[in-house]
Amino acid sequence: MLRTCPVCSVHIKFSECVCLNCKDVLKEQRIFDYFLYPSKSPRFKIHTLSLYCGAQESVIRAYKFDCKKHLSSYFLNEIMTYFENQDISKILFVPLPSSNDGYELRGFDQLCLIFEKSSLKYSYLLDLNPHHKQSQQKYLSRLARKENALNKFIIDEKNARQDMFGFETIIVVDDLWTTGYSLMSAINILKNFIDKNELGIEIQGLVFARAKSILEI
Repeated sequence: MLRTCPVCSVHIKFSECVCLNCKDVLKEQRIFDYFLYPSKSPRFKIHTLSLYCGAQESVIRAYKFDCKKHLSSYFLNEIMTYFENQDISKILFVPLPSSNDGYELRGFDQLCLIFEKSSLKYSYLLDLNPHHKQSQQKYLSRLARKENALNKFIIDEKNARQDMFGFETIIVVDDLWTTGYSLMSAINILKNFIDKNELGIEIQGLVFARAKSILEI
């Protein structure tokens, strides 16, 4: 049984995510680095796997907008490769929940699916605020994105302390960094909870891809 490569559309084996040629291209597009954000204190480390362009953009679009669920394995492999030299047993990953519109479009939560197939420690510490009007960020202007991110998430305070226990680092995960408003809103909510409860846990972010230019909040 065959499927097509999300980058070049050639036929590939059903067990593959991308063709061999595009796999090499994707490796060349990796940046595997981090940046500190925002410019003012407190600053958070944001891990980045690649830039949002070329082959990487094609794979992300195929996963998010064409609903190619099998590509979750590709992103899981990228995460495992990025952290292969670190002790991930002390890291708790927190995927951002998908918007209601996004979930209805795909029929699955693109970030949660990745972690559900992994051996990584993860928790759904954040949920969508039921009193907040949810809109997909891709349809909004920069200013509207900033407003949309405010109060977008709520934390499960009842179970948060228990889920965080024993971890040294919490990494909040988003797929794309454009303005960064959603990710930073989530990070700040968790940071406030950690500080209030004196948990002493470092909080960071992880994005699969970011725009070439980073715009400050």
